[in-house]
Amino acid sequence: MPKFDAYAHLRVIDTDDHPGSELPLETEGGGGDSTGMDQRVTRLEEWAKLSGERFTRIEDKLDKILTELGRLPTREAVLGYAIGGFALAAAVIGIIIGAMGWLETRASRVDTSAPAAAPMIIQLPAPATQRLPAK
Repeated sequence: MPKFDAYAHLRVIDTDDHPGSELPLETEGGGGDSTGMDQRVTRLEEWAKLSGERFTRIEDKLDKILTELGRLPTREAVLGYAIGGFALAAAVIGIIIGAMGWLETRASRVDTSAPAAAPMIIQLPAPATQRLPAK
């Protein structure tokens, strides 16, 4: 019965794309010999450790971003602020127009048919004359 080789796809290793893997993985034979495998496993463990540290830093940055995003208003809140601002502006404009209309009606009630005021004449007394003593 032929032996099933589950690792046949590992026979060809491009050492240019995988630095540190100078020794191809041997899939033929047996005998418990793992030539260079310990070194490769050690490098993989180091890479995994560095990757874990990088992922931790990425997660920390994402947590900070999410915290900052949580402080920003939602679209609905911004829309509410905009609608409220427009409503306030419309109310102020309406109050100004209403006040101007009220002032116009008050001005139209002033009786302009009254006669013009006559000029006022103020008479001042004549200055007192002093007599000079005779010499």
